[in-house]
Amino acid sequence: MIIRVHVKPNAKSDSITVAENNVLHIRIRETPVDGKANRYLLAYLSRIFKVTKSSIAISKGLHTSHKTLTINADDEYIKRILHTLQHV
Repeated sequence: MIIRVHVKPNAKSDSITVAENNVLHIRIRETPVDGKANRYLLAYLSRIFKVTKSSIAISKGLHTSHKTLTINADDEYIKRILHTLQHV
């Protein structure tokens, strides 16, 4: 499944919200230095979606805050988690 995200590094705490256009707004604590924020983002999302880190890849936006991610998991499973995140 392909999802779009907007990442805000250097946040006080980690959080995810789902915008109306199904873009994930993600705040992470890590700094955007030497790829640390991207590695942290993948690890964070692997915990949220309960998949391995290798199941998530940044397909676009490696050096920007707007990213496109590919998650190798069942689409219905990912949609259920996204639906749950929308109603939190």
